[in-house]
Amino acid sequence: TPGSLRGGKLTHLVSKNPEDISSWKVMENISPFGTYPQFVQMDDGTIYLFYRHGSHRSDWVYQKSSDDGQTFKAPVSVLKHKAQPADPTVHDSWYAWFGKGVGNTIVSSYVYHPCAANPNHTNQRTNVYFMKMNAKDGVWTNIRGEMLAISVTKEYADQKTRMLNSGDERCNHGVCRVDSKGNPHLLFQVGGKVRYSRWAGEAWTDPTDIFPGGGNGDGDLIVESPTNVRAILNSGSGDKSEIGFWKTVDGGKAWEKQPPLLSKAGVSYDIGALLENFTSEGMVIISEAKPEDYLYRRMLLLGAEGPVNRSLADASYIQDRLKMLKDSGVAPESKESKAEKRAIKRNKKK
Repeated sequence: TPGSLRGGKLTHLVSKNPEDISSWKVMENISPFGTYPQFVQMDDGTIYLFYRHGSHRSDWVYQKSSDDGQTFKAPVSVLKHKAQPADPTVHDSWYAWFGKGVGNTIVSSYVYHPCAANPNHTNQRTNVYFMKMNAKDGVWTNIRGEMLAISVTKEYADQKTRMLNSGDERCNHGVCRVDSKGNPHLLFQVGGKVRYSRWAGEAWTDPTDIFPGGGNGDGDLIVESPTNVRAILNSGSGDKSEIGFWKTVDGGKAWEKQPPLLSKAGVSYDIGALLENFTSEGMVIISEAKPEDYLYRRMLLLGAEGPVNRSLADASYIQDRLKMLKDSGVAPESKESKAEKRAIKRNKKK
């Protein structure tokens, strides 16, 4: 049951047959106004769909389904957007991640985005926040178990759910995973560095840099115990991109690099979150792009031993797709030709 954007519309698709992704049915049962959709399924089968209910200046909400995604209840607001009292041209906005916690709980980490009107809009994001929902009664609490008033505003979040004050340094949210005790472990970026922190029972541990030299650092966490954690990350240096594990056995104080699973020069890798119910044979989807690529990317399924191999005939349809475009007279445009058309359009307006 994936959520996707189709023609600017948030679309819900369900496979026509269980465990079969060869055919899909479009379901008209969620709001079409949404971005960053994230599904969380509980042990009893209940599905929660979290998403931002529109563009930047929108609340983060969830819709709940108890019948395998056939129907969803009305959206419930979780994170509130609003104009700042001191400057109405700037709106409080958020970027958030939601995942399953221990038992019947859902955990969330998020960062704040001061969304200014054009032409003053920037990609600034600050601070890191955490909260948790009990799916049994829909009650949200902070890390100390205090009940929260939903939906959460910026002022309320700063008071009740903030785990890191980043000041003027740019933040980006990552993921939040939990250990067997339900304590959260957070992966995020601050000032261009990938950092990790966990709840140690009484306080958050001091954020530690996972690898030196900064870098992209997208990825995910595998929490094997409160002190044994592996981070699978996009890293590398120079023109080389790498995907691999970093490991800590002391609760995040020190991290050791493991042999890379992917390492290649002249390409860039993008990594998503770990697959739901992943196995060592297939853990995460990687996309690979070369500088000259502008339309297609190689997609790789990565396991604990590296990429999962498939025959080219089974894995690639790009040549058939390009031939179809050529035969139909709709050839893919280069970046240069697209730029030229935009320049011509601008000149005509002048």
